[in-house]
Amino acid sequence: MLTRTLDDGSGDVSFSHTFQTTGSHRVTARIESDDAFDENDVFRRSVSVVDRPRVLYVSRGDYPLLDYLRTVYDVRTASSVPADLSPYYAVVTQNLPASALGHTEALQRFVIDGGGLVVAGGDRAFENGGYGRHAFGSLLPVSTGESGGSSANVVLAIDVSGSARSGLGTQKAIALDVLSQLGDGNRVGVVAFNDQAYRVADLRTLGNARADTRDLIQRLTSGGGTDIAAGLRGAGDMLGEKRGSVILVSDGFSNRGAATNAAATLGDAGTRVISVGVGQTTDEQTLRRIADASGGTYYHADETNRLSLQFGDSAHRYQGSGLTVVDPDAFATAGVTLRSNPGRSNAVSVKPGADYLVATGDGTPAVASWNYGLGRVLTVTTYGADGGLDGLLSRPDSLLVTKSVNYVIGDPERKRSGVTDVPDTRVGEPTTVTYRGSSRPSVDGLTFRAAGDGVYRAEVTPTRPATPRC
Repeated sequence: MLTRTLDDGSGDVSFSHTFQTTGSHRVTARIESDDAFDENDVFRRSVSVVDRPRVLYVSRGDYPLLDYLRTVYDVRTASSVPADLSPYYAVVTQNLPASALGHTEALQRFVIDGGGLVVAGGDRAFENGGYGRHAFGSLLPVSTGESGGSSANVVLAIDVSGSARSGLGTQKAIALDVLSQLGDGNRVGVVAFNDQAYRVADLRTLGNARADTRDLIQRLTSGGGTDIAAGLRGAGDMLGEKRGSVILVSDGFSNRGAATNAAATLGDAGTRVISVGVGQTTDEQTLRRIADASGGTYYHADETNRLSLQFGDSAHRYQGSGLTVVDPDAFATAGVTLRSNPGRSNAVSVKPGADYLVATGDGTPAVASWNYGLGRVLTVTTYGADGGLDGLLSRPDSLLVTKSVNYVIGDPERKRSGVTDVPDTRVGEPTTVTYRGSSRPSVDGLTFRAAGDGVYRAEVTPTRPATPRC
């Protein structure tokens, strides 16, 4: 038991613990105080401890990454990809040319069927290793060769409601700053919204229309109620059948449920929402949920320069001092602090539909990921003078490496049978029970439905807290 006293009644208590046995363990946090409400003085969380996932490391060089992986995973090594990958949860390759990969077709089947893949670059990988001319390149979220600039479909959705009136000048300034980050090759449209959406500028190539688009944004006036969902639907209507991105500029004060549902609809159609919070007060929680529902990202108003990483060109290029997290909400980058600067990077560009996670100081992609079939693939294309990952293997940067491998591994129990998983929830809130086994389970009060090969799911709404166990 760990006990800490907070003299001023506020603060954080952090701790670490190493479990000695696998299985489910309950962590209980209890506050002992004389506060007015005792309902929230106890918090319980279940932790599932599993055996170390088995990972295959494939390389023909001697790099510190191998030793680092061995501290976290059950690692086996090979000089090329073998034909049988069934024992592994993930494959990690490092600085390996396409000609030395081995059984590429087996690796492709492995990922399609749910396996994970991390590809670390170097002076013999990506553009230096012939990935662009090899079937291996189709697996990756990046293309070899420098990008010629973005040519995406982008709709700016600008909040001009009454709640924005006092800060409309700021909102327009942020919208203009967003516009300045977009490369000339993008097709850009503008929608303004209050309790309904208004077409300000239809989609058109930005290069020759930049001055006119700026003028139209500067002319916007405010008034009316706030309905972010209407603005998102208006942006979706402008895109029509095209996939693209909606950049939402708002303070976030609106019906959260409706806005989140509208964002999820856009996400299902292949369009993500990038929300930018502005105003003296901002409902960041709503703006984050909107972005998350579509697979997008939330940025503060002072972070809009990162948009040039995704939508810029040679004239609108991001300049930083080192590695920069582009998507702070992704699994691999959430909570990550980067201080290292390996100094070199492969010449790659992020493919459409992939997630751009980390950039180098000159805006070159350093980390990117995407789903491939049922599996996940992540690339690390920044490296040091020795071809290794340099400072990325030292704290605090090493958290990025661990989370990247964890991301591609996914569920560390997916190869086991007879496993039940129930996410944390609250009394009265529904949750999903997932069972993996050879046959459908029979449980009183629950109806399990097949959700895949050997996967069954049921909905349950708890009526009381779980009974504490010692």
